[in-house]
Amino acid sequence: MQDGTYSIAATAESGASILVLRIEDGSIRGNDTSGTRYRGTIAPGPTGGFRVSLEATFPTGTFGIWGTSPGDTFQTRRFEAEVPEGFFADRVPYKLPGYDMTLTAVRIPDENGFLADEDGLDRYIDILDDVRKAWAAHQE
Repeated sequence: MQDGTYSIAATAESGASILVLRIEDGSIRGNDTSGTRYRGTIAPGPTGGFRVSLEATFPTGTFGIWGTSPGDTFQTRRFEAEVPEGFFADRVPYKLPGYDMTLTAVRIPDENGFLADEDGLDRYIDILDDVRKAWAAHQE
């Protein structure tokens, strides 16, 4: 497993989301496009892959592709899974057992790692706001 920043496309029956995760010295942190924050660990798994333990905190009013429904309070769920050895390198879709979800990971430049930080969601919203303004100016 190589430390770095990864974009992970997650698709499930309930929808899709893009996660940006930063992996460093066995720890994971990140955010996704639904506003969910991820914290966790990664370690070698018993069958040659990687054992991933994640805590996902879903904000109010959003749904999660992990099977959560929109709520009036923040929800935190814990997930554990083993992913194959090449998951973070091969760009091959992987059907996550037990979750009816398909994940595809892509290594992205580490300078985009800020999207996985505590303020990553705010910075992403700022970028989208600038894009919205650019489109509005373009359409005038």
